[in-house]
Amino acid sequence: MDFTQKTIWAFFALCYIANYVNMLSLNEIIHDHHFRESKGGEKHHLEKSAHKYFVIMNVLYVSLFAAMFGNYLSVSCSVERAYPLCFTAATGLYFINAVYN
Repeated sequence: MDFTQKTIWAFFALCYIANYVNMLSLNEIIHDHHFRESKGGEKHHLEKSAHKYFVIMNVLYVSLFAAMFGNYLSVSCSVERAYPLCFTAATGLYFINAVYN
């Protein structure tokens, strides 16, 4: 068996999808229609202030998804790099979500 390089796509996909669903759930909570009904149809201040956050986070998630197909942020463990950098980036996105929540 060759243990010099292993790809861990499934583990990364689970972490990535869980983080993204967490961010989308927060988006759904903030954009809930009950806020608008209580204000007579106008946007709640949370909805107004969170718009930039959701745009930036979507750009970061798409960027991470695109970058993981390259060599630098690949989802591969090797002798030189036991912990792929894409996991570090996903962890960073998770912490940004946690702080914003």
